[in-house]
Amino acid sequence: MKVYRLYTENKNRDWIEGLADRHLTSYTLYVASGRFEGKSEPSIIIEVISDSDAMPVVMKALAARIKYLNEQQEVWITSHDIDVSII
Repeated sequence: MKVYRLYTENKNRDWIEGLADRHLTSYTLYVASGRFEGKSEPSIIIEVISDSDAMPVVMKALAARIKYLNEQQEVWITSHDIDVSII
């Protein structure tokens, strides 16, 4: 399993959530405070845990659409392997 996190500005959030709902089966959305070029900006983090080989492509497509809509210089995606216990 892998965890993927997408970091973006908290702008047009309803649109972002709708887009995430269409692309992702399940996810967690965190509200955060980010810093960019010395300035504070409200941020959101979309977190997905998945074992799908397609998830990197899905996350990149989601990030590209968010970047375009929000006119951002960057939208970050991180991923790393995790162990998951489902109880």
